[in-house]
Amino acid sequence: MAGFQDMERELNRAVFTHLSEEELGAYYDGTLSEVTRARADAHLKRCLICYRRLSIIQEYKRSLILKGKVFLRGYHEFECY
Repeated sequence: MAGFQDMERELNRAVFTHLSEEELGAYYDGTLSEVTRARADAHLKRCLICYRRLSIIQEYKRSLILKGKVFLRGYHEFECY
């Protein structure tokens, strides 16, 4: 479990740095660490840009699922036959 100081440092950083595409993808997939997830949650509450980027990723991944594609860890996609 992450220490309180690590968590506090990451939360303070959340407001000043946009989330990367990789972080947003991992956020959607549920593969972020506890500390990184807390930072992403705090950032998404304050940043409409990243919130919108996350919603675009969600829409994109959901549309691929509906088209018969499956995601495995991040942006790796495989066609279902």
